[in-house]
Amino acid sequence: MTPYLLVVGEQAPALEAVCDALRDAGYEVRGASDPASAARRLQSRLPDLVVIDVTRPYMPALELVAELFSDPALPLVPALFLTSNPDFAAHAEDLGAEFLAKPVEGAELLRAVARCLRRREQEAPLGYESAFPVLQARFG
Repeated sequence: MTPYLLVVGEQAPALEAVCDALRDAGYEVRGASDPASAARRLQSRLPDLVVIDVTRPYMPALELVAELFSDPALPLVPALFLTSNPDFAAHAEDLGAEFLAKPVEGAELLRAVARCLRRREQEAPLGYESAFPVLQARFG
């Protein structure tokens, strides 16, 4: 079965570029330009991976992840953050998430997505909820 990826990003050109690269690699991809549309997409179908392009301050990305996984009925879905902010990148691991420093090359993105999907099959996901208080205190 083809992995389904949800890509979230606020800048249309970057969102389209990431979606196109992933589609060209054979993934089923849906894009969302804000947390509300991402949440709606999650309600209709759970992705195998969420790719989040962090372009603004930290909280929108953290709020998105918190919203995505606030419903205990939803299983945890791995997240891959794309960010040019070294402070956020240093703390993405607190979420149990992977990150890539922008600008991201296409091959690098594809390797990271494949790695996240393999890890999802091999390991139990980390609990994002335990990281939210720490991250919100740092970036809130």
